[in-house]
Amino acid sequence: MAETASTAANDRAPYAVCAFLMGVAVFLSISPIESYLPEYLRTHVGLSLEQINGDIWPIYNYAFVIGIVPLSVISEYLSGYTVVIALSIMLRLLSSLIIRFGAPGSLMTQQAAMVALGVSAACKGPFIAFVYTLLPSRHYQMVTGWMRAGNLAAHVAGGLLGYLFKSTLDAPWSTFFNVQQSSICVSFLFLVLAIISSKFVIKKAGSADIVSTAPIVKSVAQLRKLIGELYPTSTIALWSIWACCAFALFDLIAGYHSTLYLTIDRSANKNGIVLAVSRVSSALTTLAVSHTSFSVDRFGLPIVSVGSLIIACLTLASGFATNIYVSYCCLIVICSMFECLFCLARSYIAIETPRPLRGIAIFFNTVAALIIEAGLQMACGPWMFALSIRVKFLVFGVLFAALSVGIAIGHWSRSSSTPEKSTTVGNVEIA
Repeated sequence: MAETASTAANDRAPYAVCAFLMGVAVFLSISPIESYLPEYLRTHVGLSLEQINGDIWPIYNYAFVIGIVPLSVISEYLSGYTVVIALSIMLRLLSSLIIRFGAPGSLMTQQAAMVALGVSAACKGPFIAFVYTLLPSRHYQMVTGWMRAGNLAAHVAGGLLGYLFKSTLDAPWSTFFNVQQSSICVSFLFLVLAIISSKFVIKKAGSADIVSTAPIVKSVAQLRKLIGELYPTSTIALWSIWACCAFALFDLIAGYHSTLYLTIDRSANKNGIVLAVSRVSSALTTLAVSHTSFSVDRFGLPIVSVGSLIIACLTLASGFATNIYVSYCCLIVICSMFECLFCLARSYIAIETPRPLRGIAIFFNTVAALIIEAGLQMACGPWMFALSIRVKFLVFGVLFAALSVGIAIGHWSRSSSTPEKSTTVGNVEIA
């Protein structure tokens, strides 16, 4: 009887670890200051909108790009996942403290905070890999959904708290940071609980830590072979190209929207509530897609092409807008549309990628997306063309339109002679 109870406890251990990791993700994402950071940097720190636009946000993306490769290598082959996740939490707290207590008017101090924040964000890949390593593949969709829902709830809570503090209570900036930093500390406690619970999984696996199944590449020939296995067909290549390019463009749009709001209306104070609405609408539309049955292989790329064109038009409209509410509505629809399309892309790539290569596929696509994003950031920033925030949105819109046309051409020209197969993932058919 005791042995049976012990076995049951060991079987439940992975789910307990995932529950604690969900707590980490939730509390790490509660940030009332997120939507109001440009205003804080402008009014309290004393930076100009040009400095925020050209010298602050780009540093975050560069740190993300530079950090993701070594952190992924460390987590996969050296220290294990938990060390990197702990580092992410500590860097997030460090970034918040630097932003809060940094010297007024010091651009370099705020750039250092963006470096810490960017490296912290680069740990997302190891975090997701840790969750997937704990559970059998049949539970990936369920766990991913719960993680997404928890992350959404945290962002909504943070946005609503920010709106409450700013518009209703007229709270000092210290209140925003107190809530954020307390939440980060709670997330660290959840990580400690996850590590303690994971010892049962580790004991059952008979290893020193939860390890990945990523292949070790020792030569250029092996790297070429790996890339061929990751993108064996033109269809997977098209989906991956869209996912990388669209993620890069959307991340830039999402990162610059608060600055655009202040450019349109310097008294804009509904950023928090707009962020909350966009997260809720994104979750609802993604949930609707997950319960819709259609052939992804047959109709997926045309849907992605049309959706990208809609995003392009809304991005252009947002860049041209002179009314803040037009920009608000455009962003909400852009977020919802992107989440739907990205959900389709992620599902197709995951089901068509062999399980041992899923982690490395996420890594390759993420690195490619971040390189594209960093290149766009550099081209639009003060190092090259020094574009204004409105012109940046016009460029992003044109690039989304070009991506739409490219995917349409690729879908039209791909070979149709290969016999179709039919696979069902949830309620979505991969034909």
